Amino acid sequence: MMMPPLGLALWLLLLCPGLMFWKPQVNQNCNNGRYEISVLMMNNSAFQESSSDNLKNAVNMGVEIVRQRLISDGIYVTVNATFIYSEGMIYKSTDCRSSTCEGLDLLKQISYEKRMGCVLMGPSCTYATFQIYLDTDLNYPMISAGSFGLSCDYKETLTRLLSPARKLTYFLVDFWKVDNLPFKTYSWTTAYVFKNGTESEDCFWYLNALEAGVSYFSQELKFKDMLRGEDQFQKILTDQTRKSNVIVVCGKPNIIASLMGDREVSEDIVIILVDLFNVDYFKDNVTAPDYMKNVLVLTLHPENSASNNSLSQNSSLVSIVYRYIYGHYCFLCQG
Repeated sequence: MMMPPLGLALWLLLLCPGLMFWKPQVNQNCNNGRYEISVLMMNNSAFQESSSDNLKNAVNMGVEIVRQRLISDGIYVTVNATFIYSEGMIYKSTDCRSSTCEGLDLLKQISYEKRMGCVLMGPSCTYATFQIYLDTDLNYPMISAGSFGLSCDYKETLTRLLSPARKLTYFLVDFWKVDNLPFKTYSWTTAYVFKNGTESEDCFWYLNALEAGVSYFSQELKFKDMLRGEDQFQKILTDQTRKSNVIVVCGKPNIIASLMGDREVSEDIVIILVDLFNVDYFKDNVTAPDYMKNVLVLTLHPENSASNNSLSQNSSLVSIVYRYIYGHYCFLCQG
């Protein structure tokens, strides 16, 4: 059975001393047959539906996987997780944009109290993770179920469990170049990107990467423009002078319903809906609504589609693209 990413990350970080570069004055619970993961239980999260109970369940599940793998290999050690909570009144908001200092303060707290484990389960918010790497010289292995932004790329000690924005940009560039699919017989070199400022944390950073002029996506395309607001999006649908037939949107199908309504759409229009962590696309006997007729959905296949939704963020994921064609799924590619 394939090991979920959290279990795999714990396995590698706990058993590979070469990955651990800690300052000597910080005592680690990481020796004499005892290994510990320190989990920052922040009020801010990249996922609106997440809760402290869900995070604890996911971490405990990963720790149990590691225990069982160690036992099966004849290694008998103690592996535990400690949960460090943010108790300051100033951090009662759950908005990632207010998370900048919370993770850093928790890290300082456990460092001063010498409660550091072998590995840190850090923030899921990009701002918080970036601030930790910006303001500390502690080189510790850290796991994040988020930290999607480009500013968190190329951090030697950071392991991100979910697809970061950089990977999305590279995938889209490769997909734009494909010219041998039944519905796509030539390469694309242009795109519009819809962004209205109400996106979820993952979509915010995915679209931010697509918008950035220095990103791989922007550099590879001959034309790219941002659509800011529903009026600009709806105008492009029938604008005969538009410079691209491809529009990238991030969110769930209800955003397409809101944007499209019952409007007439040119047959040449293709909407790429980025919705990576939604398991609803894999339910049986589901018919897509008419407003999804021009939509390609970019999503990720859960290892077990029947798994608990609260833990689905930690499932092993395989890239997959589905197209809605008159109410039916059409398999395009996976890898």
